Amino acid sequence: MNAFMKANLVGPKDFFGSKKAHHVALRFEAMQLLYESGLRKIEISRIIRRDETTVGYWLIKGKRERYREIHKTKSGRHQSKWLRVSRTCPTVTELICENRP
Repeated sequence: MNAFMKANLVGPKDFFGSKKAHHVALRFEAMQLLYESGLRKIEISRIIRRDETTVGYWLIKGKRERYREIHKTKSGRHQSKWLRVSRTCPTVTELICENRP
């Protein structure tokens, strides 16, 4: 890992902790190289200092695309296609008005 960071001119603080796109891309590249070398996801997660599910998310083909499809925004609102509010449910305002004397 040290050789990889040195070759890409990145320090451990940036490589392991930064959320910048460039550093995330380097971590992804490192995960791919480690996976192709025969390491398991749990071993990679310990080296990269990320959760095993995070490593799996980045390594399994198509998983990110399915996640994006499920969590797409619709008409400017952050609403998942799996979360829909029933039209028959009363709103909070209606509930408050009903309970007033």
